[in-house]
Amino acid sequence: MAIFTFTLGHLYCNTVNCYDRYWARKAFNIVFSLTTVFACIHYLDTVVDWNDFAIDWKDEYKFWSFTQGGSASDIGGLFYDCFIRRIHITDEGYLFYITALAYVANSLFDGNHLLLQFLGSGLFGSLASIVLFKIYSRYLNAKKAYTNTWILSFCSVVFFYSFQLLRDIHIYFFYLVAFNILLDRFRVKGVVTLILITIIVFQLRFANGLFCLALLVYYFYKQFRKYKWLLPLFIIIVISIFLKYFWEDYYSVVQAMNRYMEFTEEAIGTEQGLSAVIVQLPSGIKETVSFLNFMLQPFPSWNGLLESINIFNGIVEILPVIYQLFWFFVFALTVKWLIFDKKFKELPLDMRWLLIIVFIFICLNLSNPNQRRIMCAYPIIFLVYAYVKEYCIPAKVVQGNKIVVFVCWSCMVLMYLCFKF
Repeated sequence: MAIFTFTLGHLYCNTVNCYDRYWARKAFNIVFSLTTVFACIHYLDTVVDWNDFAIDWKDEYKFWSFTQGGSASDIGGLFYDCFIRRIHITDEGYLFYITALAYVANSLFDGNHLLLQFLGSGLFGSLASIVLFKIYSRYLNAKKAYTNTWILSFCSVVFFYSFQLLRDIHIYFFYLVAFNILLDRFRVKGVVTLILITIIVFQLRFANGLFCLALLVYYFYKQFRKYKWLLPLFIIIVISIFLKYFWEDYYSVVQAMNRYMEFTEEAIGTEQGLSAVIVQLPSGIKETVSFLNFMLQPFPSWNGLLESINIFNGIVEILPVIYQLFWFFVFALTVKWLIFDKKFKELPLDMRWLLIIVFIFICLNLSNPNQRRIMCAYPIIFLVYAYVKEYCIPAKVVQGNKIVVFVCWSCMVLMYLCFKF
């Protein structure tokens, strides 16, 4: 699987401008190498302590168990169940993908393997770096685009889910492709690709598919804003198609999401920490505090490291410490520059619109706070951060701002330790 990913990645790099291709390959090689190494470490973690992995409520174990079932020997039947009968409601596309991997492994090789499944996620995590480079090279020179690509790919929460048996990195990849199309000029090819992406994402997670429809509407808005009467017509067509083909799924998914939200609220209600306090705040204040808390999670980031049960688990649990500190810097500096330094208007128009879109996306997920569900928004926020740092703020000011943010983060840690102990 690693060889396939490496080969496909370098073939995909050929879609990058020939002048920038060297830097795209370099970024891909770094992300691919790190993802493969951590997939192996994650696998060793599960082998050393299988009982901690094999818990029924864990998503990774549920997906692994599914690939071990009888569906892996009947790929035709699985396709019928997933896309014709739609018996799984929300996970159809992902279940088909991981079971197809198992089918190929069982048919052509030594059989399905957990490491194979982890590397199957790594495929999309690695390919995402190439799309990310394409997006960043629109606004930054190739070397800066390369640097920011591997930094975001490794130092953010995205990397933590790049090698796990979960569907979030797949959704992240398709969202990046959609964002890249939105930044391009309007083409029929772009419309067709966005429609295909929307259909695929619907098969991975229904809620994310709904938001892909909003991206499709925005793509048409860019082209037809001079002909405003066409936009309502297009929205009506999209809604009609949605109601015709997805209404039954929508009803089932809403019921499942309501049950999950009730479960989440009950779980938060039994806690004694910050989450329980936030839930009790007045409306308006609660959403604002939830948003800020959402952006600064996990805190304390070292809990997983302290509770690690073996050396491999400890290595993986170092990642939350890295991505929490990294995102604290990115988020705090971006907010300061856009709001307090009033740099929002200096952003390119498309970047402003995308920032507004991902802000709405994050707000819609506040009722179900989970970082892996919103990591699709991180590349756009980091793009804004990198653009403002590069073109709008003097280097000396940036350094001074970083020192202030680090002091704030240190004070936050000290305050937590004082209250804790």
